[in-house]
Amino acid sequence: MIRGGFGRKLDAEQIVLYREDWYRSVSNARASDDDSHAEEESLHDLTYATTIAEIYREKGDFEALARHYHLIGNVELRDKYIEQAIANGCDAETVIYLRSIQKRIELVPESALLERIEELKDKKWILARARFHEQIGKHLEAASDYVNGISDRLQEHRYFTAAYYLKELAESGIVERLFEKALQDADDRNDLWWQVRALEELGRYDDSRELVLQHEEEILMSEDNLLFRELLALAKGDRTEWLEARKALARTGN
Repeated sequence: MIRGGFGRKLDAEQIVLYREDWYRSVSNARASDDDSHAEEESLHDLTYATTIAEIYREKGDFEALARHYHLIGNVELRDKYIEQAIANGCDAETVIYLRSIQKRIELVPESALLERIEELKDKKWILARARFHEQIGKHLEAASDYVNGISDRLQEHRYFTAAYYLKELAESGIVERLFEKALQDADDRNDLWWQVRALEELGRYDDSRELVLQHEEEILMSEDNLLFRELLALAKGDRTEWLEARKALARTGN
């Protein structure tokens, strides 16, 4: 017997998440197709875009039209229908979402932000609150809520929800923002090691190399400098010195 979501009424967020995931999956599948299907897929995409848009237009659902055009990458029409949706009246959650996909969160009224904060106070909304914090650029708060919310779902054996939001966290850019914060903190402390590590995690290897070379004299003059000698040798491309530094580190158990 098949069990699942038949007859289940999805809430607004579930509908949006499902639709966005579906479109992403379809897009990925098409990207992997060979060129022989390109014309057929192009026609299918056009039919999809126009047919779905017409359904929403007939209903006067400007919010759905904005989401639709965002998903298919039509920024001009997305922005047109965002303005119409907001002009017609939206709740705080919708206004924040629509402005966030525009990357114009500064246009959200303060009253809408305060209203949404109030709506998300209850712990049961912690993952929605995580997304809200990410949308408005509060990356530390977003990371905390994502981690705690995902942990709660794992303890509740809600594995799909935990996996979904873990994926959302990984794709959100929050990890990179945290490494940037770590870089700033290390710079404020004048901590070369953690500056280098943060730059490496951000993939900024040229900046990391340049930073090490700028501190060459300090590294050579320091007493406890084996790790930095290794970094300096790598930055200079000196294989012999790098090997000597590695051997010295190995003797210390590192």
